[in-house]
Amino acid sequence: DLAFVNSPKVVLLDEPTVGLDPQVRSDLWLVVDTMRRSGVTVVMSTHYIEEAERLADDIAIMNHGRIIARGTPEDLRRSHAGSEAVEYVGGPELLDEIASKASAIGLRTRRAGLSVSVLGVENTPAATLDSWGRHSRRPTNLEDVFVLLTGESLDRSEEHTSELQSHSDLVCRLLLEKK
Repeated sequence: DLAFVNSPKVVLLDEPTVGLDPQVRSDLWLVVDTMRRSGVTVVMSTHYIEEAERLADDIAIMNHGRIIARGTPEDLRRSHAGSEAVEYVGGPELLDEIASKASAIGLRTRRAGLSVSVLGVENTPAATLDSWGRHSRRPTNLEDVFVLLTGESLDRSEEHTSELQSHSDLVCRLLLEKK
């Protein structure tokens, strides 16, 4: 249980869910949401995209110690990644070709392992996307936004972990406040 000696107006939480199992993390999310709904402003740092998307009214994405974007989760997605993405899976040559085609018509892409996501496709004709190969459609997310804005992947290998941590706070700082 989380207890306060007084009734704070502002609570600062620095990555409170790191290392917690999924059930305890979910319980803590409930506590944070309850505080927020009661009028407490919660300022929380996190490296977990899902946490930011679920809890935040306002997100500031930081890179190299500077805020590079700020807004609601929906505003950040819409303004940087569009609302829909399609994902293609294949070898490096195929993914490079798809990324090149997407870029040629003004679409942004995001590589992750054996896939490439083409972002902001909501106004792109289905025939165009189908001509590039088999794909799956999904909503864009804050991870897409983070990678587009920072150029840093969230699933880096261990050899790059210390380099990544020294360059940025990684994902976001959250302002959780009652609207």
